[in-house]
Amino acid sequence: MALGAMLGGALCLFNIRWLSGSVRAILSHAVATQSGRVPSFTASKLILRYFVIAIVIGVALSTGYFHPLGIGIGFAAFVGGVMIEAVYQLYLFFKFFKSGENAEENSSKE
Repeated sequence: MALGAMLGGALCLFNIRWLSGSVRAILSHAVATQSGRVPSFTASKLILRYFVIAIVIGVALSTGYFHPLGIGIGFAAFVGGVMIEAVYQLYLFFKFFKSGENAEENSSKE
């Protein structure tokens, strides 16, 4: 299971890095040319990464060393971490917002 989680985490980082590079290339080309046309290979790299990830997962599962649930957990760990951080930031915002209202109420009573 641990090997699957490590492979899933590595695939997640690979996916994010490849996605950001592809989007950056598409946007820089679109801004530079002003034509709106993007080279076909640049756009197809967005879909090619899914095939690469699927092949890696297929090969890993065929070896028998990697658990599919571990791969899924590792692949989704980044999303879970982002969601936890977003909830925590919202909590801090509302805590700060509420303490600001209490400070206004206390100053108006005096």
